[in-house]
Amino acid sequence: MQHSPRHKPARLPMLALTAAIVAYCGTGDVHAANAGGKKTTRLATGIDMAYLELGMGEGEAVVFLHGYTDSALSFLATAEALQRRHPGLDIYVLDQRGHGDSSMPTGATCAVDPGSCFTLRQMAEDVVAFLDDRKLERAHIVGHSLGSMVAQELALQWPGRVDSVVLIGTTGDTTRNPAVDGFLVPEIEVRWKAEFPAQAGRWPQDAYLRAPGDTIAGASEWIGGQWAVEAGAEPGLLQETARIAGATPIGTWLGVLRNLPSFSNNGRLRELSVPALVLWAEGDEVFPAADQAAVRGALDAAAAAGRSRYQFKAYEGPGHNTQWAIPEAVAADIAAWLQLPELATLPPG
Repeated sequence: MQHSPRHKPARLPMLALTAAIVAYCGTGDVHAANAGGKKTTRLATGIDMAYLELGMGEGEAVVFLHGYTDSALSFLATAEALQRRHPGLDIYVLDQRGHGDSSMPTGATCAVDPGSCFTLRQMAEDVVAFLDDRKLERAHIVGHSLGSMVAQELALQWPGRVDSVVLIGTTGDTTRNPAVDGFLVPEIEVRWKAEFPAQAGRWPQDAYLRAPGDTIAGASEWIGGQWAVEAGAEPGLLQETARIAGATPIGTWLGVLRNLPSFSNNGRLRELSVPALVLWAEGDEVFPAADQAAVRGALDAAAAAGRSRYQFKAYEGPGHNTQWAIPEAVAADIAAWLQLPELATLPPG
């Protein structure tokens, strides 16, 4: 079988998903673990944002942002492991707009032009509005994949609201990315459009709120077999992630995807003024080593200019969805990063 770019076969024996997720779902019911305890708040941006909150609300704030068509479940085990290490942290794990249990944007152009309602700027504005709603002046932002791009936008546009960023499976450029151009576009923009039932209406406007799993022939099989995959991840996590992705509206799939060919941030990252931790797995075929070298080159320039500091760590074994396979290790590295004394001495952005 040809492997999805989201997954590269592990070269080392993988860790099972650890006690972090077991603490939430000892019965094996990952769906209940993801849904249980979620809150929803109406943001100034018009989005009803669903989120999980861990901690007592007395320490530094940490906000987790998941990847494309994922949900808070993507970071559930990592956030719980971090909270166990730092019980005083105030941790928020969000469902981004159009994902998980958060609402779809409803602007006048959204259905006809989904990309106009899923820009990185808009997604970052949701996070700023969430910070305002929770009366949080600043937060550490942890993002995976798409979430890491939103984290970059936050750090560049609102540095005064960001204590630091943790970028997992990140990139600074998707303008000519093979996973986008050769994997996602042919499936979603071409095959899904061709398979959209004529009786269901026009593409994309009448597909905007429809779930691909219920609407597009073969979509559920593609999502479960090629998209929601990661060597070493707990099977229940993968099954629930696939279910969520299959229920994610086609408008979200299209909206985010149509913004990726214009994402070019490496030049802007040279101006980054907040501390950054970059975590990457050597099995990541979505944003491989060349992407990491470009990001590091930009962050090197920011550091040389005295604007910021950063650290980079590579893991052996996992693929793009690193925290699904090794949540405890990722949490440990985030915990160590938050304890670095230089974070407190860096000037605010």
